[in-house]
Amino acid sequence: MNLQPMRKLISLALLLSPLLAGLAFPAVGDTVTYDNVRYIITAETDSTALYEARIDFIPEQTVATIPQSIIYGNKTYRITSFSTTLFPTSADYAEPLHIDKVDMSRAVHIKEVPITGFITSNIDIDTVILPPNVRTIPRCTSIGRPGSNVQQERPAGIRTMIATGNKASLAPYGLATSYSIEELDLSKTAIDTIPYLQSVGVYGGAIADCYWLRKVRLPMTVRHIGWNAFRSCFRLADINLPESLEYIDGYSFALTSIPSFSIPENVCYIHPLFVIDDYYLRSITVAASNRWFKSENGVLYTKSGKTIYTIPYSLPQDKLIFPDNVDTVNEYAFACNINTGGADRAVRYDTMDVIRHFVFNPRLRILGDYTFHYSPLETAENFGHTSVSHIPYNCFSGSLLHGIELPIELSSIGDVAFASCSCLDSVRFLGSVVSSIGAGAFSRCTSLDSLDLSAQTRLHTISASLCWGDSSLRSVKLPTSIDSIGNYAFYGCVSLSEIEVPVLAPIEIDESVFSGVDKSSCRLIVPAPSIGKYRAAPVWRDFFNIESGDLLTLTVLSADSLMGGVTGSGIYRPGDNPYIAANPARGYRFTRWSDGSTEQYRRVALTSDSTLTAYFEFDPEFQYRVSVRTADPAMGSVSPATAYARHGETVTITATPLSGYRFTLWSDSVTANPRDVTVTRDTVLTAHFAPAVTVTPDTFAVTLLCDSAMGEVSGAGRYPEGSAATLTATPREGYAFTRWEDSHGLTFTDNPLTLTVTCDTTLTALFREDGTGHSPATADNCAAWVTPDGTLRVRCPGCRLMELRTVTGLTLYSGAPADIPLPMPGIYILTLDGRTVKVIHP
Repeated sequence: MNLQPMRKLISLALLLSPLLAGLAFPAVGDTVTYDNVRYIITAETDSTALYEARIDFIPEQTVATIPQSIIYGNKTYRITSFSTTLFPTSADYAEPLHIDKVDMSRAVHIKEVPITGFITSNIDIDTVILPPNVRTIPRCTSIGRPGSNVQQERPAGIRTMIATGNKASLAPYGLATSYSIEELDLSKTAIDTIPYLQSVGVYGGAIADCYWLRKVRLPMTVRHIGWNAFRSCFRLADINLPESLEYIDGYSFALTSIPSFSIPENVCYIHPLFVIDDYYLRSITVAASNRWFKSENGVLYTKSGKTIYTIPYSLPQDKLIFPDNVDTVNEYAFACNINTGGADRAVRYDTMDVIRHFVFNPRLRILGDYTFHYSPLETAENFGHTSVSHIPYNCFSGSLLHGIELPIELSSIGDVAFASCSCLDSVRFLGSVVSSIGAGAFSRCTSLDSLDLSAQTRLHTISASLCWGDSSLRSVKLPTSIDSIGNYAFYGCVSLSEIEVPVLAPIEIDESVFSGVDKSSCRLIVPAPSIGKYRAAPVWRDFFNIESGDLLTLTVLSADSLMGGVTGSGIYRPGDNPYIAANPARGYRFTRWSDGSTEQYRRVALTSDSTLTAYFEFDPEFQYRVSVRTADPAMGSVSPATAYARHGETVTITATPLSGYRFTLWSDSVTANPRDVTVTRDTVLTAHFAPAVTVTPDTFAVTLLCDSAMGEVSGAGRYPEGSAATLTATPREGYAFTRWEDSHGLTFTDNPLTLTVTCDTTLTALFREDGTGHSPATADNCAAWVTPDGTLRVRCPGCRLMELRTVTGLTLYSGAPADIPLPMPGIYILTLDGRTVKVIHP
């Protein structure tokens, strides 16, 4: 047998065995080109038949399709990952490389798409379709042309990104600063929230600063759009708000170009800043079935229609006329945040189609902070005839307001309320008497010509920086009540030529108050008897021209301050006709002035220093009030509840016990029943009862109170010690329950409230207006109401000063907040730390 051929075959096999082995078992790391896309083998395991590859390189081409798997060496390799650099590079910014589409919709094994995989260097990709099982949607980072501004010149990169699977969520860095992307389709995902991501930049919006993004499609699963979500997506004009949406946070659509919003029916919370700086917003509509908001003529309101929530900048109308039922304008309702955003963010309203004119309604009472901050507001028609009592912080600051008349009911102006209103040339007080004007309220109003505060006789302080930098201000008139002037109050008022200070004793001031004022030419007008004092006083003595200016002193006195008070004292100019008033106390009446006039309220023509005295006498026709109460309605009743009688007349009162109880005595220890009361003053008497038979002493009374105009309560009565009382507060339409409050200031928020009874207890149910979308703290912290027996109850934590006056101006109380019996039915004026409300005693 010839073995030579067999030996040759064996030797050849041995020589080829490494090559054959390489074909059968390719090494990890081999590269494979499949449909013009290069892959790298990443894993092989015979025992589990696990074969994997990753995408290594996608060259320039029309369409790049990534399959579920590829075949190599008769084996199937699943595509599971990406290399860090996928695309070719080019230095030619004028002609970037181009791919029409990268389609990964069939790559079901890819779970993650690294951000570095989508960093493109001058390559344009029209569309990227993400894998269906991807867990996070990557940010599309592109590299712009050197020296270019990505806000003005779109860099090469991905134009459209489509997510195809319902497992996807936004990556830790979201899609923020994806400068090249123009369209984002998330409609097939199950994303719940467009989040606020603190790890991104300053603002942290998940899709913020995508300067070229124009269109977004959200899935029907989104419930919450977080802070700054789409902020500074300047070109974004097309987005759908899904029916699943419930919450919209602040700045979420700031600085976009969306022309209109349709608020779905389930949205229950909208932050006031959600569309700030959206200069091209023309309308907001709301689904009719939404329970919290509504829209009218493109304006967003709370459901009750009483509060204007958001006013679009570019409403297609010349004027916005407030509806008659509106009493509140929300904070930031028509505000612009001029100091935020990218470069070149100076607002040029003269080139924009924005609404500039407002017609206010008389019922308006409340303006929020920043309501018209840096807005295009130019005219505030009828604002002086509103019921606004407080202009809050930054309310009109930076707006284009030309002039304003302040409401007659105005009592205070907040810090920087009109600051930086560079077009504001006049401020008129229409009879209002304010008690406070905040720091910097009129600062940097560079067109303001004069400020006349002479009639503001309740104003004691000129706040710091009040007119700081008012370079056109020529004349300032202060009231007689001023006793302090804050630092820098008139700093930089370089045109100031006349200052009137009608105060007898020079106020101690800092040198900064008039820094920048030309004291060699500015006239300082003071009372004639005080010229010498001002010439000797620090800072004041620096004025060269200190003169009297013919100021006249009017002194108004009361002959008996227990019988009545007076108003009108002050320092005035010749020809002035100051208003004086005589205000009799209860039980007295005005008779005459010392000059023989019998006009209780009058004007005086001043020609010289004058003194007038008001005289009063006892009013025989005056009727005192007798209020009769029961200590426990569960034991007995009284009649009459209220009676009126002249001085010396008698009123018969009766206490009627219920079955099982007996009358014991009146609160003045008298035991007669019925009894005649001789009236000499306002009187309050309480009837006390006791059980007619022995009653277990361990039962206690639970008494419930509330404002009956806002709601009702149930559950009052007597309960055995240790038993559970269920107490319910039911708000009327348009109001919502806030809390229970007991006589010691303790609060409970449960409703119904289950209370374990251990002692006699009185609880008050507090309500507030419903439908605001959010509850300002002040609404929950302060409350005032009139009880059935005519007592004004006030609960206002932190309040320092409470004043109660009649509509004629008579002060009934001034001091710390307290419960006050009202003398008779009618309208009263209540002021809490400068905020004024009307109180009605029916």
